[in-house]
Amino acid sequence: RDSADTLGTGGTNKIIMPGATSDSDLTSTPYLEIFAFQGLHSGADAISGDFSFAASGVLHKNGEEIPFKGVTLSGNFNKLLNSIAGIGANLHPSNSRGFFAPLIRFEGQSIAGL
Repeated sequence: RDSADTLGTGGTNKIIMPGATSDSDLTSTPYLEIFAFQGLHSGADAISGDFSFAASGVLHKNGEEIPFKGVTLSGNFNKLLNSIAGIGANLHPSNSRGFFAPLIRFEGQSIAGL
């Protein structure tokens, strides 16, 4: 470290704790796997919890993987948390291995452009 640097603290690994549902149960019916969000800061209201932003990923349906890009996902963060239909039992790392999360299935979300 450079002598001019100041000490600080920060998170290095972030983890969402796993639940009890198997990954195969969560993925047994059609689902969207979202890889990336665009416009998170501009499309979210910290007071109301409302959000609207673009997302990219893959639609898994009938054994097919259909890539998508730029669909609009909108809703309310508080309602999103209440729409969790299942939390997987296995942790999956991000590419950088700084974030670990189970599969999380949400029901009834508004998606445009898919």
